[in-house]
Amino acid sequence: MCFEEKLNWLFQRNRINGKYDFGLLFGSFDDLSMKTLGEQLLDTFSAMFTPTHEETDAFVALATPFEFSSKERIVDEHSFDKVFYLTDGMARSYIVNSGKDYTVDFFTKGQFILDWDSFDKNIPSVYQYETIFPMKGYFWHRKDIQAYLRVYPHLKKCRRFFAEAAYIRQAHRLIAFQSDALKDRYRNLIQNHGKLINTAPQYHIASYLGVKPQSLSRIKTALLNNKDGKDEVEN
Repeated sequence: MCFEEKLNWLFQRNRINGKYDFGLLFGSFDDLSMKTLGEQLLDTFSAMFTPTHEETDAFVALATPFEFSSKERIVDEHSFDKVFYLTDGMARSYIVNSGKDYTVDFFTKGQFILDWDSFDKNIPSVYQYETIFPMKGYFWHRKDIQAYLRVYPHLKKCRRFFAEAAYIRQAHRLIAFQSDALKDRYRNLIQNHGKLINTAPQYHIASYLGVKPQSLSRIKTALLNNKDGKDEVEN
């Protein structure tokens, strides 16, 4: 019996204590940690769509826990056959040009790490991914997600939500580069990623903001000395 047949068979059974007994198919796991993951996923998904508890439970059951050390490559170069969800730690995506790497984005708790175009079309990714701090979370294989979507075909529309979210995220960043002052771009970075970004290597932050580390140091000093941020600081 293939995975999809097993999953369909399982979903035909009566619920046990209000939910499917995934232990019959996937073995035992920490119910508390799985419940916590499910709640986190519901919070994350709620901005785009609202899956049922059954759909969320099934998705959680396919998750595999992972741990990475700091400065560790997350995926093999030009390969993206997994979706990662962070419960702790921090990572970044970057590109390499003329021997130098440039930070494209940061990922912290409650976020997915995914190059959607690469994952969905099974083509090489233009980005590379590595941890900044030790990182924990869960991942899903492409083949498992494909099987999941065959069981819940109506959720295939979610691919569009992820693709649009990625596009909007990059579009907003481009607009910010063209129109926002450095101090505003730095504030937005702090707002989006919290205090953890303050402990990240400054050269990664400077690279992401498109400035030299010295410029970042000046803007941080200016903001500390002028908390209302009224004074202009050159990029």
